[in-house]
Amino acid sequence: MKNDFCKKDSRLLAAILYFLLVVPQVETMLFAQEAKEQASASKQEFILPVEMARFQPSANQDKEAAPFIYAVSARPMGILTFPQYAVDNNPESSWSSKGKDQWITLHLSRPAQVDEISISFSTKGKTGFHVETSTDGLRWEEVYKGEANQEGKQTYPLKSTTSRYVRITPHRGPKWGKEYWKSISEVKLGSMKYSPSSQMQLWSKTWTSKVPSDKYLANYKPAPRGSYTDVAVQSIATLIERGTDRYGEVQSPIWVLNLDLETLNCFPRYNDALERSAASWLAPYGRGQSAIRPGQRAAGSSNLYVDQPMIRAAILHDLLTGKKTFTPAVDDYVRSYCKRFFNHKTGLLQWGVHVSQNVYSENIQHDGLGNRDIHELVGVVLPQWPTLYQTQPEVFSSEMKQFWFWHTDEKTGEICRHSTSRPKGHGLAFASAAGEIILCCAYQHTLSPDGPWLDRALQIAHYHWDQRNKTTNLFTNVPPKNDKSRFDNMYSDTTIPGKWACRVLMAGRLTNNQELIDMAHKTLLAWTQYGWDEKAQRPWALLALDGTPNDGTRNLQGTSYSKFSPTGHMDLWKDYAYGFEEPLGTLMTFAMAAEYLNDQQLKAHAVRLADCYSRNLPANGKYGTMASNYGQLISFYLQMERLTNDTRYRKLAKQVADEALDHLWTGKLLRGFAGRTHYSAIEGQGYLVQALLELEADPAKLADLRNKNLFLWNF
Repeated sequence: MKNDFCKKDSRLLAAILYFLLVVPQVETMLFAQEAKEQASASKQEFILPVEMARFQPSANQDKEAAPFIYAVSARPMGILTFPQYAVDNNPESSWSSKGKDQWITLHLSRPAQVDEISISFSTKGKTGFHVETSTDGLRWEEVYKGEANQEGKQTYPLKSTTSRYVRITPHRGPKWGKEYWKSISEVKLGSMKYSPSSQMQLWSKTWTSKVPSDKYLANYKPAPRGSYTDVAVQSIATLIERGTDRYGEVQSPIWVLNLDLETLNCFPRYNDALERSAASWLAPYGRGQSAIRPGQRAAGSSNLYVDQPMIRAAILHDLLTGKKTFTPAVDDYVRSYCKRFFNHKTGLLQWGVHVSQNVYSENIQHDGLGNRDIHELVGVVLPQWPTLYQTQPEVFSSEMKQFWFWHTDEKTGEICRHSTSRPKGHGLAFASAAGEIILCCAYQHTLSPDGPWLDRALQIAHYHWDQRNKTTNLFTNVPPKNDKSRFDNMYSDTTIPGKWACRVLMAGRLTNNQELIDMAHKTLLAWTQYGWDEKAQRPWALLALDGTPNDGTRNLQGTSYSKFSPTGHMDLWKDYAYGFEEPLGTLMTFAMAAEYLNDQQLKAHAVRLADCYSRNLPANGKYGTMASNYGQLISFYLQMERLTNDTRYRKLAKQVADEALDHLWTGKLLRGFAGRTHYSAIEGQGYLVQALLELEADPAKLADLRNKNLFLWNF
């Protein structure tokens, strides 16, 4: 029997040795998929991707595209060869396993009606088996039970059900040593027809949350019915329970960036067909996600940088409640990520928007633009440096020290947002990224006041500030030097008040440095003067350094990056994650600065920005806006209530929150856009989760927490 089996699969001996050595260690780290209060027992699986090209729908298929197999999994205990060998169209390879309760599961891209299944058992003689289907991967229904009478392909009819998973469990096969083993060389499903499952639960004020039973929620008591806090808690808890890395060879508590909203599984590949299907919901609104590159969605991966907003929301929840509900999971995530994805060569974390960590292959995943293993600070999110410092002090210390070496020209203060440019500090010196490094230096100064960190923050800040137009106090996003080929070498965009001024003001507050505070203050005042169209009552998106707005009549064609150039009035509802506009961040910066500086001019500008948004709420477009936009607008309105003592802003915040949940809440997680079939962290659900917590928080306590920790602002 051993000889026959070895002939059947030439890779068997190598696989046996591999799993004898590796699997025992892997098994101790497996994620236990619990389904408490469900009819079936819990299951454990080893999930691996299938080559998508073999099953990819054709390009002309619409949102009714036929389902296809996108992954296959099996129990790791007893496995001899990988499960994807059963779907590789090669009869000479097979999935094989030994012992009791072994199964193999096919993961479908969409719910489907599957009428029949063809199975080629590699074992000779009779093999009993049964087939089950499931829509959620937790509750299973038996749809066939019988036996195969011979080796080779046989087709079996299935009870008609809506399926998202199809599982085959052989009962018994030939005995090998002390164990019975099973082997399947090929599995094929009959014609699969799309079959929508029950509609996802939408938000309503009568909705009652069901908080998962989890060790992090042991002391949590659900808030009243219809509570915004309930939605926030459910979202964070779902990520902790079902959104961690339970894929590939190594499982860990790091969070994955993308989850299927029906199955809560991480999909291993970015899928154009599914993305087009979801985008079709947005087509009548005339918006889409073209500015988010497929590589930045980072399917099948994890990225601590992109997850910072959700991590901040989890931390804020625990600070507001005084209980350690979620912070243990956050700490586990940070520790595990730093252990696995810290670059010892550079002393920097492996994060940013160009790279991620593939949880299936355990390798670095790039965004397809030719970028290599680089560190990046783009200034898009507000990293939780205090959490990194408290959780991983050695990694934090190395990260801070290496900013200066890898990102900064110590002679000029010019920065590069990537850690790979040479000479260092030259190129891609975006002001938003500079603001982030300035804030990093300021935070390090609070820990080491005798060090060089404040001087470094000032040097980087002056690199941009000193190249301003001395009359208007406007400066470009990328200082022009001798290069005027880019539009951002010529104009000032809203990332200047929304990111640079925000971070510089926070750095000044952390260090009590008036020079930094004055730079930020004067930058914001310049934008109140030149960045507002009084006739249209809307803000401008792009300003020449003499204060003239780019009203859309100036031709930027021929300049580098011109296709990304904002023009005319600011896009109030940008539907892309990273770009040259920062509408909501700009609003929040003005509100924060107006209160801290007690400046009536900044306050008046914040009020007219708030009024502009109240006239142009996302409900005016049928399909709403992105999760991050909803979240930051809610936080802005709550800050405006504090700034003006006008209760209408809280009413507006609740109106926006209800609309957001009508579009985005699924009963488990928040989608990033109406119509999305998946959770994608790059779409900013963490901002919305934090805003929902702020809605029901005590305003005085929230303000006190932010005064003690500026990193809790929803930037």
